[in-house]
Formats: sequence, C-alpha cells, structure tokens
Amino acid sequence: MKKQNLFRQMALSVAVVLLACLASCSDTPKYARVIAKDAHLVASINVKQMAEKAQGDNGQKVNEALLKQLEQQGFSAELQSKAKEIVNDPAEAGIDLRKPVLVFVDDMQKETGGMVAALHDADKFAELCNAMAKQGGLDPVKQEDDVRTLAIDDQVAVAFNDDMMLVYANNKHGDVMAEAKRRLLAEEGESVLERDDFKQMCKATSDAQLLVSGQVIEDGSVDAEKFKEALPADMKPEDFSVLVELNSEKGQLVLSAQLICLTDVARKEVEKYGDALGSIQGDLMDYVPASSLFVLSANLKGDGLKELLLPVMKKQGSLSSEQEKLAGQVMESLKGDAVLSVNSFDLSQGPEVFLIAKVDDEKQMKEAVAKLGGAALEEVEPGQYSMGGNTYLGVKNGMFYVSSKQPVLSMTKPKEAADASRFKGNLVCGELNVKGVMANPLLQGMMQANSSVRTAAPLLKEIDKLDYVLVDRDKVE
Repeated sequence: MKKQNLFRQMALSVAVVLLACLASCSDTPKYARVIAKDAHLVASINVKQMAEKAQGDNGQKVNEALLKQLEQQGFSAELQSKAKEIVNDPAEAGIDLRKPVLVFVDDMQKETGGMVAALHDADKFAELCNAMAKQGGLDPVKQEDDVRTLAIDDQVAVAFNDDMMLVYANNKHGDVMAEAKRRLLAEEGESVLERDDFKQMCKATSDAQLLVSGQVIEDGSVDAEKFKEALPADMKPEDFSVLVELNSEKGQLVLSAQLICLTDVARKEVEKYGDALGSIQGDLMDYVPASSLFVLSANLKGDGLKELLLPVMKKQGSLSSEQEKLAGQVMESLKGDAVLSVNSFDLSQGPEVFLIAKVDDEKQMKEAVAKLGGAALEEVEPGQYSMGGNTYLGVKNGMFYVSSKQPVLSMTKPKEAADASRFKGNLVCGELNVKGVMANPLLQGMMQANSSVRTAAPLLKEIDKLDYVLVDRDKVE
C-alpha cells in the first residue's frame, strides 16, 4: 500500500514541477527513443509556454493551489520541504524543463507505459527520489554502472542517467526494472521518433499535445468491430491518428483536435468530410446564453452529409427503406450552422437541452419530421410537436429544433449571448463552462463523489471556460 501511495506522490510532484516551472525552448526530444514505435498514446508538455503564461497573479494562484494540495498528501516533513522547494524553484527537481516532458502508453490493453524527461542535474533528481523512497519505506536509489535505479514495486520502476530519466510501468507481466534499464540504454533503433504523426506533434506550438493512435482500438473488440463497420472495406483504424492540443489564449483554455491520415486511402476518405462540413458562421450563437454549461456548433452541408452518413446507416441496417429515404430528406435539408447547448441542469427537470439548425427546404423538413415521428408526435402548432411530454421538436422560420423546454420555437436573444467570435471559422467548435459546472448544486454533488475531481477542484476553480476546436481545413497542415 505504501508503494502505491509513493507512486501517486511522485506523480503529484511531477505535476508540481510542470505547473510551477520556468523554462526555455527545446527541439525535438531525442530521448523519445525509449517510446515504442507502435505506442497507443503519447503526450508532450511544452513547459516553456506553460511557465510564461503562468506569470503574475494567475501563476501565484496556481502555486497556492498546488501548495495546498501538497499539505493534504500526508508527506513527511522532509518530503514536504523538498516539494515546496520545487514549487518555488523547479530546478531543484533536477529535471531539465527546457525540453518537453513526454508521457506515453505503449499498449492500453497490456497497461504498459510511463514518463520520460531530460535531466540537467541527476544528483538533485536522485535526492528527490531518495526523499520519496524514505517516505514510502523503500530502498534508496542504487547505482548500477552508468544507470541509477529506484524500484517502486514489481510494476513501477525509475531508471536514470546523467541525461534523462524514465518512469516505466508494466501492470501485467515481465521484469519492469529490466525493461526500464533496457529502454534507457537502447540505441535509437525503431521508436516513435520514426513516426510521421509524432514528427507532426513535435511541430505543434500549443502548451500540451496528446497523440492518439488508431491502434488504441483493440483488434477483435466490440468497439473495433463497430468502428470497422463504419469504414470502407480497405481501411483500418491504424490508418489514422488524432492529435489533440491544449492551449491557453486570452485567459481561456482551448482544446483543439486534428485528424492525421497515415495512408493515401485514409486521406481520400477524409476529403469527403469537406463536402459535409463548412466553416461556422456563428450567427446562431446570438441565441445561446453565455451562462450555458455546454455548447457545440458546426456548419452542415446537407448533400454532403447525406452522402457521408446514409451509406453508414444502410450498412448498419437499422432503418427500413422508407426511414432511410426520410432520413436522407432530413439531411439534405440541413444547410448552414447547427448549435447544440445545455443551458442549465436542475434536480426537478434535469438538463435543459436545445438543438437548433438552419434548413434549406422548410417544407421538405416538415414532411420528413412528421413521417419519422409518426404516432409518437402530438402537434402543438403547425410543424411543431410534443413527444413524450418533455421533448419538443419541429420546424419554424427556416430552423429545425429539438428542445426539452420550449414547446414552440422562440428565437429570443438572451441578455448576454455566447461569444460567437470563438466559434466562427472552425469546422466544429464547442465550449464547456467549467465555472458554471462547478457552481451547479446538482453537478457539484456528483463531482464530490469522485475522488479525482475533488483533488483537481482547486485548480478547476481557476478555469472559466474550456473550448474544444476542430479548426478549418485551410488552417491545418
């Protein structure tokens, strides 16, 4: 039990270093050679930018929150003192934060992975390791030739030399220490450094990046089979990677995603999305309250949407031929911006959900909605229906809508609307109101039941809104 606590303490200490640090720029991390070429996940943290953006009052707030978390961990006086030194001067950890810190998962199913970073002072890092070892009742750091090691337990090991450190975890099999040493001493050979998608991640200028390989979808699993059903016959999940970037801009956190095609077949298929999505215009955001807990927007091109989605629906065989025809009519009619928002959440009514989308052929859309809904729909006004008592949908003023609150569409602008400028020009853009979620009594109770959320709460309170973006095709390399 002590060993597991020690590993959590090490993870927290590393987080302290990353969030409190001051560092300068770096090149492609050659020490990524310890990461397997077919790794499922690789995350890179641009310490320099995080540090620069954490200056002034905001940086002080982060430091205060981190120190408060440290006080609650039950560290020994020695380890507590060492951790505070690191908050005030990250160089005391011995980690060279001028270069990116990489966290990786080699295999999600086998639960293997770890963290790698450059060192500027191996002796200082050894001091940190020994302080944590003493706290957990473990043997101190050992010197083995040119490598120093710390055994956390039979599943987690630390190995480092004068240049770099590796924390390696293998939760199911094998000699974890032997593998950590092997990777540390190995020459450059086959590694993630050879992958085009990793090279593209290294070019990113955001604060942090996460690269997710399509190989994360386990072959033979239910998820893999469903995913493959939606793909053309000659395509595989490993033909794609997803690059997720986290960046801080003007006091806001922005989460963006980019699909990376690794084969020519994949590139040709993704080009079809260009006929289904356009750049968001943003005018519908005028009807979304700024206080909304969650907002998601896209610009839809009906004909392209039909060509993209209808073959998938036919392949799944979930609709009759008549339903497929009606679904095609619905898709064809959707032309322009579409917005989904969760405006509020309370105990008596649950979430207030609102979906609105521009339509090109209002008459065709009205006919399709009425036929698809059938006997389940009760007409409130021409073209507008109630379904199940608390779900309303219909077509009015060139708009298709679904609402959990509005029986009849009312295009009334709120006193303060969501910021449309953050949505314009993107293919898909969303916003999570973190402060709104944290302040909601019902959601707050749910979050308090989760230990991870409770631990992160002091830091989450410093976040206003979190945006997630799929940028316009013209802005993507």
